[in-house]
Amino acid sequence: ADFVRFWSLLADAVREHPSAFAAELMNEPMSIYRGSMFDTWREAAEAISAVVPDMSVALADTSEGAALPAWLSDIGGEDIDLDFKTIQWIKDSKTVFYAWHWYGFPRTAQEAVKNVLAISSDWNV
Repeated sequence: ADFVRFWSLLADAVREHPSAFAAELMNEPMSIYRGSMFDTWREAAEAISAVVPDMSVALADTSEGAALPAWLSDIGGEDIDLDFKTIQWIKDSKTVFYAWHWYGFPRTAQEAVKNVLAISSDWNV
């Protein structure tokens, strides 16, 4: 609740600043509770959108890496531990984007990009 309130207050503070066009909710989040993390991203993004409807909001996976292999998307595995409503919200959103970093895992940047493109395609982000 505090995390979501923080983002709502921050959105309100920057609502008139044209240079504030996106929010990265948490850089390199660490959690084994992926579902709870994405539910929190959803709540925060909805709170931001209630204040600044066109502000883009980053979704990040655990550690913000492109670790989920592309083939997992082929079998629907990118949704592991995520609530159906949250997945549908991601797919329907016009303001969320998938943020990620590459620090050597997977082994090549090309593989990381392939993984991210698979999730991006499946989630419409």
